[in-house]
Amino acid sequence: MKKINQLFLKEFITVLAITVSIFLITIFIFDLFEHLDELLTISGKDQFLFIILRIPYMLSHIFIFSIAIAAIVSINNLSQRYEIITLFSARINPQNILIRVIAISMFFSSLSLLNNIFISPVSTLKSLLLINKIKKEQELTISNIAVYENKRFIFIEKIEKGADKLRNIAIIQLNKQNEIDSLIFAEEAIKQKDYWLPIKARSFDNNGNSSEFNKQIELNLSKAILNLHYKPYLLTVSENLNLIRLGKKFNINIYKYLHHLSKAVLHLFLPIMFILFFFKEAIEGRDEKNRNLLLTKVVITLTLYYVIEANIYNYAISAQKDFFFPYIIMIIFFGLVMILRKTYLLR
Repeated sequence: MKKINQLFLKEFITVLAITVSIFLITIFIFDLFEHLDELLTISGKDQFLFIILRIPYMLSHIFIFSIAIAAIVSINNLSQRYEIITLFSARINPQNILIRVIAISMFFSSLSLLNNIFISPVSTLKSLLLINKIKKEQELTISNIAVYENKRFIFIEKIEKGADKLRNIAIIQLNKQNEIDSLIFAEEAIKQKDYWLPIKARSFDNNGNSSEFNKQIELNLSKAILNLHYKPYLLTVSENLNLIRLGKKFNINIYKYLHHLSKAVLHLFLPIMFILFFFKEAIEGRDEKNRNLLLTKVVITLTLYYVIEANIYNYAISAQKDFFFPYIIMIIFFGLVMILRKTYLLR
């Protein structure tokens, strides 16, 4: 078994390094042109630092696909050199080889997951701050919250101080005819046990009459639509945890804002899917014609997966679907590939 590990690991790391390098150079060129104007305004030292900080972000996009390609190509390379046949002659069955290949791929997929969750958000945020692409925030800021319930529109500029303080609240109460009945504006609201205590608040009736407002405010934020200051993929682990705590405190389904984590977990199993699909062909494709056909199938399948994944995640984010909704990608993709395998393209 050690021989399998040594053979595959050596080949896998070589192919992975080449694949990652090609992808990194390609994506780096596009990334460079995207931020070229901002880069020209900073020093050479900061430009170099920007490039270093962008590497984890680029890896978050290409590393998992590189692992899938490297696993299949490595198996095929060993097969072309008849080293797989040597293993078979030593009474090592294909299942044992498959298990070892999956185990090694899963190890590198785990590294990709750690990068996506722990390293990439921090380095990407620092790189954007370096070129003044975004403004610095000391902590997770949730702003421009909107809620609609019981003929009331509630707008909150910001939640502060551990979700115990609201800043700049506007409440619009509608009547049965859906016309504005009253308005309430408060500079602040402090969380009490079962209600919010407004500070510096005034109310306006439909005739425009104004008066000081000092009544308790009952707010149900469970249906709130949140606007995060940073894009979700820029949130650190601690900020994601704070977001989850906020959701529990106000019964808000914040998991619909965590699709970047959903995708990271989904990618953990992506190489396994491709290894299972192409393992047999990778072993049997010993001539150049079959090798080229195998690589074509892998590229087409990866492209197909990327398109399906991007569209489903874009829909899940825009429609604010649940955290687990995008896992339908797996079901759709497996089904689609199984259908295509029955055609000439993937036979």
